[in-house]
Amino acid sequence: MGLEYALVHLKYTIPPAIGLTFIYRPFLQRIDIYKILFLIAIAVVSTIPWDAYLIQRKIWTYPPNVVVGPKLFAIPAEELFFFVIQTYNTTLLYLLLSKPIFHSIYLQGRKDWNGKSYTSECDRWNATVPFRTARNFGQLILGSLIAIGGLLIWQNGKGTYLGLILAWAGPFALLLWSLSHQFLTRLPFTSTLLPIALPTLYLWIVDTLALKRGTWTIEAAVFFLATNILIVFGLVAFDQALAILWTFPTLFPTVPTYPSPKVLMGALLTDTREYDVFRIEGIQEAGRLRIDLVLLYSFCRVADDLVDEAKSVSEAREWITKITHYLDLVIYSTRVAGTVAEMCLELVFYHTSTVVLSHRRDALVNSGARMGIALQYINICRDVTVDAAIGRVYIPTSWLEEENLRPQQVVENPTGPIIDKLRGRLLEKAFGIYREARPAIEQIPEDARVSMRVVVESYMEIGRVMNERAHKVTQGKATVPRLRRIAVAWKALNQG
Repeated sequence: MGLEYALVHLKYTIPPAIGLTFIYRPFLQRIDIYKILFLIAIAVVSTIPWDAYLIQRKIWTYPPNVVVGPKLFAIPAEELFFFVIQTYNTTLLYLLLSKPIFHSIYLQGRKDWNGKSYTSECDRWNATVPFRTARNFGQLILGSLIAIGGLLIWQNGKGTYLGLILAWAGPFALLLWSLSHQFLTRLPFTSTLLPIALPTLYLWIVDTLALKRGTWTIEAAVFFLATNILIVFGLVAFDQALAILWTFPTLFPTVPTYPSPKVLMGALLTDTREYDVFRIEGIQEAGRLRIDLVLLYSFCRVADDLVDEAKSVSEAREWITKITHYLDLVIYSTRVAGTVAEMCLELVFYHTSTVVLSHRRDALVNSGARMGIALQYINICRDVTVDAAIGRVYIPTSWLEEENLRPQQVVENPTGPIIDKLRGRLLEKAFGIYREARPAIEQIPEDARVSMRVVVESYMEIGRVMNERAHKVTQGKATVPRLRRIAVAWKALNQG
């Protein structure tokens, strides 16, 4: 009996798990927990028979003086824990690095079976290699490694352990590659190669330090690399299946909260010719709520540009008539921002599984519209210089007249003490509305509460730095310093 292997976990595998858990906790969703448990279950179930066979054949042993004692199929508890902790750490790293990725735009809606490259805005490579070629090449490599593994096992020599690793991991990798090669090769390297490389390198170093050999054995190096490849390939296939389920409601009208392996496999086996290509290429921003919010955002941006960039119809009706009084500004902000907030909330209500009573729903919509006005005021204060450059002034003319200014003077010189005073006045209005509407955010269904909170607090921070004169000016716009933005988002993520 010994504690050496257990101490390796205490020193090297558990601390990263704690750190990654702490970092990812604000982003953790129920589907993430399902992924983690799903991958751990597969890893443990698929590895136990293989490891037990190694021990039975005495290809790999665990000296009694380095393990505590409890075993399952002759596998020490510490080794079983390693299967769990490695999968957990690699999965969390993958989830963290993949958080900014919107997987739906990486789905392949058209196949290139004729050697012609496929291109689209969302294709990082512009499909420089036809997908059939990429698939066949990957299958050839993996098939060759499996064959090499079989040969080494047949020779029953020094390479038997390496052969067993290749023969065990190869078929899993081949299956996952065959199912997800198109999706896998289109994702950014940061969400594929990086979550493979970092844990593998770390485990190589840990293996060297723990065993104090000063060198890596080829078998250990290959094992860590192979297992991390399997974990990431499995996660990519899982995310591809979810992207298909969430992106194509005509193919999958209802999606379970926790899709079964059968449902996931059905999504992966769906013929890509059935994909709605317009839907893939039209969305540029988890789950169907996120997709619909992106579509709503895209619609609002296009509608906004149609007015902003108008060249006729009296320059978009004098950009919806110059704002003369503060009341006009309220109406304007309600229409351009309050309505967007209302539409976002309607999408939340449509997609949420939480029951929202009608009176609560009306109250949330009203508060959302008010918050939209506050954010629009912040937007106006931030963009005074930018708007002036295109001949626009959103500060009420009645306010300007109180300071003996005209809109044209602001266009010619959008800076100075008077402008700062008027900006401060509008910011005061914005924060008053914010304080009035802010409590309602905590009543939004959990599905969207955190993201709404982050958006609002991040935007209001622009107003805070303008009040403090602590903002930077980038392309004429007031911006929040990067570290401060991160701190605000982190605080918002961890509230509640």
